[in-house]
Amino acid sequence: MNKLDNVFTKVMNTMLKIILSIIIIASICILFPILIDSNVGTIVFLLVIIISMLFGYKIINSNISYKQKIFSLILISIFIKILWILNADNTPNSDFKVMYECGKNFISGDLSCFKGIGYIGRFPHLTIHVLYMAAIQYLSPASNLLIMKIISLFLGTTVVLIVYLITLELFKSKEKALLSLLIASVFPPLITYTSVFCSENLAMPFYLLSIYLFLRGIESDKYKFRLFCLSSICLALGNLFRMVAIIVLIAYTLY
Repeated sequence: MNKLDNVFTKVMNTMLKIILSIIIIASICILFPILIDSNVGTIVFLLVIIISMLFGYKIINSNISYKQKIFSLILISIFIKILWILNADNTPNSDFKVMYECGKNFISGDLSCFKGIGYIGRFPHLTIHVLYMAAIQYLSPASNLLIMKIISLFLGTTVVLIVYLITLELFKSKEKALLSLLIASVFPPLITYTSVFCSENLAMPFYLLSIYLFLRGIESDKYKFRLFCLSSICLALGNLFRMVAIIVLIAYTLY
């Protein structure tokens, strides 16, 4: 059985390396035309990421304490996200604008978008996110967009920290955990999504926390049941906002 496990692990690792290599090469090929046609803001954003990576790597290899390294890398993550929020267009548009308006209609008593051929009636998986937007608008009619951005900033920073914890749990290496923290801090999608009013911002922390608790449960003997229960709860909460929990369950089964 152990031999079969080893073969399966090697095959999966090889497949993942091939897939990731294809993604990286394709991303680079797509990036060049974008850079050629890009404006000053995009170039500045890329420079900030590159400088942050170099500065973060210097922090990792510095002589400061381990906790100070973690704190410094998290500060880098927060700084880049705030910089992006302050300079990006932060008004809901496209589908997000429709969801925002549905939330506004909901608190005024208009439920038409939830029924029949209404937007949420046709896409019911967005219901929880619309209710979240409605709750923020109800609690803060004047500054609801600002509050949503602050929540996204907090959750985005939480995601970075959970990525660090998952890496530490998997590899038992503080150096690799710090590198993962740095990568997550400067990973463009985790930065740019901070200003987008999408359900992924709310779902991602729950999914990653579920994965972390699941890994802890695998290793634990005394608290295995509790950790698995907490992992299940986090998975269910994440699924409310973005219904892809079945993919995570398949991954748990394979693991």
